[in-house]
Order: sequence, then C-alpha cells, then structure tokens
Amino acid sequence: MMTCLVQLPNTTDEVAVSFIYGLNCKYGRQHLWEEIKSLARDPIIHGKPWATLGEYNQILNPPENSSGSSRISIASPIAKKLDRILINDLWQLKFPPFMVSHFLFHHPDFLPRVAMNWQETSIIGSAMFSFSQKLKLLKKEILDINRKHFSNLEERVKEAHSVLVSFQNQILVDLSPLLAVGEREANKK
Repeated sequence: MMTCLVQLPNTTDEVAVSFIYGLNCKYGRQHLWEEIKSLARDPIIHGKPWATLGEYNQILNPPENSSGSSRISIASPIAKKLDRILINDLWQLKFPPFMVSHFLFHHPDFLPRVAMNWQETSIIGSAMFSFSQKLKLLKKEILDINRKHFSNLEERVKEAHSVLVSFQNQILVDLSPLLAVGEREANKK
C-alpha cells in the first residue's frame, strides 16, 4: 500500500489517497487490513477525507464471483470483482455523490440540454481535468431541469387538479367540444 497526501488546487485542503495491491495469500491480505486499520488511526490521516483504491485480491461475498461460488477450477476460471474504492465519512462529506434520477432521462429537454451544455463547454487543462469540470457544470444543468420540471410536485398536483375541476364544472353548465378537449388535456396531467 502506498499513501499520499494531496493538496487540492487553489485551497489549503488536503485529502489522503491510498493505493492498494493486496497479496494473493490470506496472511498477506490480513496484514493489509491491519495496515489499513492502523493508518485510519494515524494522526496524519485521521480527520482528513481518505480514499483507498486498488486491487484488494479479496471478494466481499460469494455472489461477486461470476459463478457465485468460492471454488476455482482451471477448466472453468471464475472472474472475480476484486477492485475497490473505499472512502471514509469525511470523503463522503467533501465529495458527495451526484446521482441522477432515471425519470429525468425521459424528459424531452434532458438529452438536448445535456448535449448542448457538453458541446458548448470548453475547459483548458488535461483531458481528465476537462472531463471532471464538464461533469461539475453538467450537474448544475441537470439540477436546473429537475427544478423546473419536477420540483414542488405537491403544488403542481393541486394546481392540475384545480384546472381539471374547473373544466369539469364548466362542462356541467355548457357542454362544448372546446371544453371537452380542455378537460381531456387537463386529465392527462
């Protein structure tokens, strides 16, 4: 295991990153986990966002095998998920994950706005830096789509219901094709 302190650009904040390569033998992996636990208590690491990433050479549970078992056969090798990224709570707070709800993908504005934002954004720097900055800017665009089209749901439902009831009350007084179309459209919402 190799551990580095990384100072974030344009700040005095530091994060710790450990790169892991777990040995293939049981005792080597036990030593690795003892080293990770010891490092977690180290004053240099403790109190900082910390990520450990790499090849642990260990699965968490049998379903992570391609066959679901823990037996290895030369005739039919088993693929295992051995790479991991583990983070502490401070890392989670510093770099919260951004998840996109699947319903956004179905909105007609989603793909055009995402594509336009991605193509029109120009970032100077390495490919990885440019990619990460574009993702950050894209997050703002996605949040805007969500806010404009899916926020205040309870209020929108009340408003849609009120419009529907209004059309239905008008139809009771005057049955016209125009009101019927309006009621049908209001009912779709």
